[in-house]
Amino acid sequence: AEYGGLPGSDKMRLKVWLVVTSLFSQARGSAPAPHAVSSPLQRAQQLVGTRALHAALSEYSRLLPHTTGQARLETLDAAAALARQLKRHKQAYQLHIEALRVKGGLGATSMSYLRSYVQAITELWLGLEYQQADALLKDAQSRLAVVVPPQARGVLLRLHATVCACAGDLARAVHKMEEGLKTEVAGTGREHLQELLKYRAMLRRFGAEVTDARVKMELVRKEQEVGDVLVASGKWSRADQMPAEFNPTLPSTPWPAVTGRLGVLVDLMQEEKWQTGLVKE
Repeated sequence: AEYGGLPGSDKMRLKVWLVVTSLFSQARGSAPAPHAVSSPLQRAQQLVGTRALHAALSEYSRLLPHTTGQARLETLDAAAALARQLKRHKQAYQLHIEALRVKGGLGATSMSYLRSYVQAITELWLGLEYQQADALLKDAQSRLAVVVPPQARGVLLRLHATVCACAGDLARAVHKMEEGLKTEVAGTGREHLQELLKYRAMLRRFGAEVTDARVKMELVRKEQEVGDVLVASGKWSRADQMPAEFNPTLPSTPWPAVTGRLGVLVDLMQEEKWQTGLVKE
């Protein structure tokens, strides 16, 4: 439009109107309208962000038939993580098994296979399917024994020990844990100490069931050795501060210092003469 003959104020208003109209048109062309429909993947990610986990899992499930290759693997992993959060362990297990199948077609690395095996077995364990978890562990160990490093085999052995302990097979649990700990680099890291705490709890539980005196003494000796290693890490000052049953999801810290009048009583109780008297009593 020509506005050369317009008064100054009208001319300025028209210029501003033309500029605003142009910017608005560009904005509409470069960005979707607020009510535009997003892709299933975007919807699923948005739902996860709003903690609408059930709806997000449904979106991922609808997306799966339309994905292939690496995109399918990523979708399977995301859906399985949501299923675990929702405690749908059977569904999460099935998703990880499908991921194993997809990896076979992609030529995945042995460590990638190990990760899917561990996740699938963990879902069976959390779902109390100990027999099925035991069978899948044996399959994983037979397939990966010669293609993964010793530390990776140790992960499967220690997981197998946990499954056996939950199933009540404490003799196998102790044996598997001992084999698994041999492959682990000793240290004072959180994960290593957690494994030692689990091993100590298994020894204690197994020792309570054993009737053979020699076997019981050997289990007590091993328990004391593990306790000494844990105390040496600096996390505890005495072995009896450690939990008798260890669950890595529950926080546990050494006993706090006791002060005041109660502290005096505690100090007295720690004297040998008082301890001896209490034991006799």
